[in-house]
Amino acid sequence: MYRDNPRLITAAIIKQSGFRRMGKSVNSQEPHADRERSVHEYAEIIQSSWNRAWSTLKSSPGNLEAAIELVRLTLSYCVLNRERYVRVLSVAKTLETKLTAEKLNAAFEDWQWVIDYLSSMTGKIELSPLEKQPPMKRSLINRSLRIGIDIRCMEIESTRNRGIGRYVTNLVKQLARVESRHRIFLYGNEAPWDVDDVYGLMTAPNIEYRTYHRGFASEIDVYLITDPLPVLAGRDLLPYPLDDVPVATIIYDLIPLAYPARYIAANEKIHRQYIGSLREIVKLSSCYLPISNFVGEELQERVGINSELIFPILGGLDETFLKPVTQAQTAKLLQENGIATDYFIYAGGADFRKNIETLLKAFIEFRDQNSKQCQLVLVGESMRKRVQNQLKGTRGERYIDDVVCPGFVSDDELRGLYSRAIALVFPSLHEGFGLPALEAMACNCPVIASNTTSLKEIVDHAGILVNPHSSAEIASAMRQLHENKELADEYRLRGKRRALQYTWEDVAKRTLDAIGNIVVDDRRLVAPSRKLRVLVQNRPDAFSARGGDTVVMNQLYKSLRDLDVEIDIACGSPNLSEIDLVHLINLTVRETGTEVARNAARYSVPMVVTTLLEDWPRYLEKSLETARVFHQYLRSGQNESCFREGMERVKNLTARTIVGNEHIVDYASALIACGNTEALLLRQTYPKADGKIGIAQFAVTDMSKYAFAEPKEIQKAFGFGEYIICCGRIETRKNQLMLLKALEDCDTPVMLVGGGFSAQPEYVQLVSSYKRKGRLIPVQRVSLHKLANIMKGARAHVLPSWYELPGLVTLEAASCGTPVVASDWGAILDYLPEHLIHTCQPDDPESIYNATMKAIKTPRSQELAECAKSYTVESFGKQVFDVYERVMSGKFPQRKASQSSVSNFENNSNIKAKRQEAKSMKLEKKSFDVSVVIPAYNQMQLTRECLEAISNDASRVSYEVIVIDNHSTDDTPKLLEAVEGDIKVLRESMNRGFASACNRGARLADGRYLLFLNNDTAPQPGWLDAMVECAEQHENIGAVGAKLLYPNGKVQHS
Repeated sequence: MYRDNPRLITAAIIKQSGFRRMGKSVNSQEPHADRERSVHEYAEIIQSSWNRAWSTLKSSPGNLEAAIELVRLTLSYCVLNRERYVRVLSVAKTLETKLTAEKLNAAFEDWQWVIDYLSSMTGKIELSPLEKQPPMKRSLINRSLRIGIDIRCMEIESTRNRGIGRYVTNLVKQLARVESRHRIFLYGNEAPWDVDDVYGLMTAPNIEYRTYHRGFASEIDVYLITDPLPVLAGRDLLPYPLDDVPVATIIYDLIPLAYPARYIAANEKIHRQYIGSLREIVKLSSCYLPISNFVGEELQERVGINSELIFPILGGLDETFLKPVTQAQTAKLLQENGIATDYFIYAGGADFRKNIETLLKAFIEFRDQNSKQCQLVLVGESMRKRVQNQLKGTRGERYIDDVVCPGFVSDDELRGLYSRAIALVFPSLHEGFGLPALEAMACNCPVIASNTTSLKEIVDHAGILVNPHSSAEIASAMRQLHENKELADEYRLRGKRRALQYTWEDVAKRTLDAIGNIVVDDRRLVAPSRKLRVLVQNRPDAFSARGGDTVVMNQLYKSLRDLDVEIDIACGSPNLSEIDLVHLINLTVRETGTEVARNAARYSVPMVVTTLLEDWPRYLEKSLETARVFHQYLRSGQNESCFREGMERVKNLTARTIVGNEHIVDYASALIACGNTEALLLRQTYPKADGKIGIAQFAVTDMSKYAFAEPKEIQKAFGFGEYIICCGRIETRKNQLMLLKALEDCDTPVMLVGGGFSAQPEYVQLVSSYKRKGRLIPVQRVSLHKLANIMKGARAHVLPSWYELPGLVTLEAASCGTPVVASDWGAILDYLPEHLIHTCQPDDPESIYNATMKAIKTPRSQELAECAKSYTVESFGKQVFDVYERVMSGKFPQRKASQSSVSNFENNSNIKAKRQEAKSMKLEKKSFDVSVVIPAYNQMQLTRECLEAISNDASRVSYEVIVIDNHSTDDTPKLLEAVEGDIKVLRESMNRGFASACNRGARLADGRYLLFLNNDTAPQPGWLDAMVECAEQHENIGAVGAKLLYPNGKVQHS
């Protein structure tokens, strides 16, 4: 009866819910039955009944009557308010009910029918996807939060432009809009000047980008992991420990667990890392944020996560797909790709789970039963080869021209393709969300999707759901939409309405609710400590024309932040009043070096120089003349006698002497060389600098972390077997032409991987036109992962450069165990021992050939790889920091500007005045009579008693306390977090010893007197006043010591 008359079922629901609809009381037994009740009153009645039904169902999961009652009450609320409302769609699943699927479906069948009916009347009653979620406990945290978000996934171009990258981009932007009181810190591996692609995320003043450093956990209240299984990215789940910071993890899918044989089982390394990351996620996470209810269910079933820790946040629609379509642009795209008026579309990847094979079968069946021409457009990479492999030699080959593969398209182009398509066909076997389906629905494109995994949930009744394993069922759905325009229009309308329900604002709100529930409300900050402030300066085009000096800047930034150094970069002559030390990169750029040194002298700020000094008098003229020789050689048709005559001229060139830049060296407090070879060259070139030269060996990127395939697999993928690579910018110094000459008659392919930029286009042209027996394969700038695999797959890496300091690409190739050939004119032997490397002479092609042939015959070496990997960012930073400490403590000879250098900078009589002027610009600091410096390592209880004794003393003198935590491994850091007042806490990244801790504390001090105190000492009342009084009463006293007593009262002699 109800199904025949929608109004009767609505009335029945209202009656059973016990409330009146049109102003008349249903229950005449009530004392005031004819009194008008407000909507608010009825809402309270229904809410109370809803809560009772919910409690009943929760305590008795198998109670079918309670489930039905809950549905009816929810509908009553919808009818009453004529708007989208609360709560129930998957009640039984949420409560892990024991109801059978048949009973559950029967209970909900009429309810869904009524929702559809009411929706057609009002257009507003349909529950949104987020309203179908179970109630989430609201956060009790009222203060503003510091939310750390991992955005390392945005550093990979392929991830940034799709999938996870899009999700993170939209979520971050909305988090800032929804709650402006919270501060959002975006953490990545790259230095700030290398994150152009994520600046678009910083759309609000409460968003800030920071590079990961060892103490980053102290800056945040909660941490959001956005890429929980970064196996293929070659990075660790966490760069540094999080201590006690709660963690929320977004989970996109568990596809490798659903299809292990297809995704992880074949590669032991990937399998091990994936499972390891998954275990680490379980260990770290305080809550899980799946992007669909289906993924939440998978977390319970496949990983065993408690449902109380799972908060589905779903996904949202990118606003790009709501923009109007430009018909002219779409028409042009269709014409360029030969796409006709009638076509179905698929958008996505081509891997196994996307089910392209079944889609193509369905298309063939559809075409066999349809006389009209219709196309299938497959948007995505690697589609053409997949189609040809499947259709050639089969009965479907006659339709191969009707399958169009335009490759990757922009969002604007995809939007246009969606809007003109008959339907999106998306028979995926497994999805975590199903973004293409949502995008298509937003563009008024009907959707045919799988009736499994998340697609059933996302598409719901707004599209046609099919069995993804049945090509016949998919083909039938295609026929329905192709032949029935009214049906297609109905699904366009439903789909659009459905898509608009998925908003990023809702996702952000649910994310904040989940995060708020795991935050510890009383977490305290470490008192801010005085950091060493360093300004790094280099040539103005260091980032637009990248070179080795740019790499050094990046390594400095990443490593020194871990050592509690505040580091920034600038060009020109900035104000240095707040800077402790200037670090110049590249001594050889005279104009920049002079300007930086002049400015440092103006503010009396010490300057350190990473010199990057090459022996250019030895090689520069020879390299340029060799390029001219090759120009003539190629013009002569590669005449051998022409080449030999030219090289005779090269070998007869004499070396020059390095001159200039002495004024920069004179002012510098320290010079940093990359190894002994450069240090020796500095001593020979600038004899007066001998006492102030330090060494910091550059870090080497471990490329083996990013290369997952085996060498044979990589070679097979390239299709030409074994090959030799040479990585580096195409220029005369890299000497690629000499390499090609040495291997001119060699059959082995040579791959030249350039840097994408060269200041010598004529040299590039000579290299590209060189003719040799084997293949010459030029490759422009590639991603880190592709470069790693190229290096690992190569038989040898050969770089016969005229000079390298030390040649980082050579060391990176070595980190993969790939045999390497390098010129011995540079500093490579400071990094790799002779028995692990094949050296050559850069001006001798025979020497290069012989070294290359030996390298090809040399097996891959684990010893070579481990040696290259030993040069880490941490070790580089520590060596640089040691130089800083020596400069700031005066252990390097004090700089004494010569008369010539004084004239180059400015008159010393002005320096004091300008320094005073700079100081006057600083904010006033709080002054103290005494700075109490306490080195601490473990012994938390003793440190507590020491601090309490200091605090309990009613001293007349003002004082501050400076605690240097020498990387304690007990609860000392937690204790120091809780201490308040005039205290500075500096946590070291390693135990540097007692003396170093005292020196660090002294540099942070703002008191007139320094007092060094052991943490195992309990000061007695009046102790500080007595010591200060003694020091001030006697002018001839330079230091005051206290009487030290053992607990038994005996004097401790020290």
